[in-house]
Amino acid sequence: MNESNTPQCVGLILDGNRRYAEERGQLTLRGHEAGLDNLERILEALFSRGVAHVACYAFSTENWKRSEDEVSGLMKLFTKGLPRLEQSLIKSGRRTTTTIRFCGQLERFAQDAQDMMADIEERNPAQPTTTVWMLLSYGGHAEIVHAAKKALARSKEISEDTIEENLWTAGMPAPDMIIRTAGDERLSGFLLWQSAYSELFFTKTLWPAFDEVELDTLLTEFATRKRRFGK
Repeated sequence: MNESNTPQCVGLILDGNRRYAEERGQLTLRGHEAGLDNLERILEALFSRGVAHVACYAFSTENWKRSEDEVSGLMKLFTKGLPRLEQSLIKSGRRTTTTIRFCGQLERFAQDAQDMMADIEERNPAQPTTTVWMLLSYGGHAEIVHAAKKALARSKEISEDTIEENLWTAGMPAPDMIIRTAGDERLSGFLLWQSAYSELFFTKTLWPAFDEVELDTLLTEFATRKRRFGK
């Protein structure tokens, strides 16, 4: 795949962690831990292939409705796992050129988690070449409502431009390619404003088992698609 056919921005719907654990007779949290491990591998694979932006749908607004035990476990995993994700970028030598952005209803997280995310963002480089967009407590409808309210609060007329300026993901290019694992073929609220012309790819592989071989297969297919953007 040549550079001109490489997607600038890839969206990942990280689905299948719970089923991965269930199939192995493990606790649900072990599936989420395996998913985090795999995210580190796939991020490195995407960056090494020339992708500049990766948007990761890690926790939706709907996920708050899961069992109290699972949500509590996920909160602990985020508190430990997100700094570990940063450490993986440091070890690979990418942190000095990679920004980590957190997008969503972050105020719903405990204060220590909010502080941790703010600390990570404070260490972002001034001139990044790659960006990880972590979508946490995120929903596409909620993002659009948030953007409209924020624009109105600033006494701005509602337009496509003012909506885009006030999205949680402001500054992120529209995803060229969206990959959803674990079989479901829908967006489930992922980047609804931004995905109008995204190429969609669905695989039955559970997220923790999704590997570079399958990633390359999908990237090769992306390179063959003719994108018309409504023309």
